[in-house]
Amino acid sequence: MPTRPWYVGFFRGLALEHWSERFTERETAADVAYLLGALSARPGARLLDVPCGDGRHLFALAARGYRMTGIDIAAPYIRAIRRRAGPGVTLVRGDMADLRLPGRFDGAYSWGNSFGYLDRAGSAEMIRRIAATLRPGARFVLDTSYVAESIIPNFRPLYRAREGRFAVTIRSTYDARAGIVVSDYRFAAGAETLTAQARFSVFTLAELSETFARARLEIVATASDLAGRAYALGDPRVILVAQRLARHAVSGRAAEKGR
Repeated sequence: MPTRPWYVGFFRGLALEHWSERFTERETAADVAYLLGALSARPGARLLDVPCGDGRHLFALAARGYRMTGIDIAAPYIRAIRRRAGPGVTLVRGDMADLRLPGRFDGAYSWGNSFGYLDRAGSAEMIRRIAATLRPGARFVLDTSYVAESIIPNFRPLYRAREGRFAVTIRSTYDARAGIVVSDYRFAAGAETLTAQARFSVFTLAELSETFARARLEIVATASDLAGRAYALGDPRVILVAQRLARHAVSGRAAEKGR
């Protein structure tokens, strides 16, 4: 029998509550402002949020007139979003490793380190399937910290912090040969605790660029923060903005290889 992906059982109880309470409305508004600029889509456009988590970006964009579709595997998130969802929000409970959505979108994004959840082949397939949902010219935004150029200079075997009402401890190891970070989480709130393990695939920026190119996504911007500052070695996150090429178009990198 195939092994169940780690993220299927990770998001439950305190883990769900922690991520739902961690970000402020101001932080969400800043994320959304960046996404609107990067996606370059007008109100009324169809946008895809994968995975959508508790829907904080989904609802903020829907309130601005965008037709939103969100996909997530966590049933509690989907149930909570459905209770709030209006006519401009469509929800799909499903695995981003098996993304199957009809129609075409005017933009898509994967925000907040969700890309590294899958293994290397699964991550490439996820990008391919997201790209396949986009109309030519539409943009895809990927936000992640799990690139080697960020992980290696900043690797922390032990992280402890008080985040709101939660005490969070993360003990991590980095398997450089396999390109995987394994993190053991402990969430505590009062007398309640939860432990869970996560596994994140790590890619170099060159590998990500090749993955995007194979999916006919041309990277048009590489930033390290919401101000759009160009990514530099050691920056703790990277935001890639890519544009879906027409079927007959060839990216610059692919064209060079064909010479």
